[in-house]
Amino acid sequence: MTDSYIIAGPKLTIQRLTSSTSNEQHKQLFLLGEVVVKSLINSGDQKLAAAQLQAFIVLAQGNFKYQEVLMRSAGYPDSERHAKYHASLLTELIGHCDRMHWGRNGDRVGLSNFLWNWLILHIDLADREVVV
Repeated sequence: MTDSYIIAGPKLTIQRLTSSTSNEQHKQLFLLGEVVVKSLINSGDQKLAAAQLQAFIVLAQGNFKYQEVLMRSAGYPDSERHAKYHASLLTELIGHCDRMHWGRNGDRVGLSNFLWNWLILHIDLADREVVV
């Protein structure tokens, strides 16, 4: 089991959750990803969107650590490559979050597209081969 976080409610309350499977964590990532994307597209509050993206990053980090432990313990042959891919995704997300926090990211649609593409391509395709 690993600790992870999701946003609940309109005031950005972060609740501690535990998840026993990658699929549960992926559902949480999709739900929080949807909140972030809606905020990016519909909200003028860039600080709120940055805080939501930061919560998403924390959840993704927990999911990645959990997966990487599972991959290594199962002897998954591409575990190091997959871990490097996780690190590159986090680096890109953190860069977006930092730019938003400081008001330097005007491309909300581009970030929304990146986030959805990442969720769909990484979770639905790359992680399926590991989890299934």
